[in-house]
Amino acid sequence: MAAVEDLRQKYVYMSVRVCVCVCVYVCVCVCVYV
Repeated sequence: MAAVEDLRQKYVYMSVRVCVCVCVYVCVCVCVYV
């Protein structure tokens, strides 16, 4: 079961990273175009 928990943590970590990257990208676009 430890492997499943590890996989879930990796998935959550990756999802958070993707969200942060998208947020930063949107903020940069807004700053550039506004």
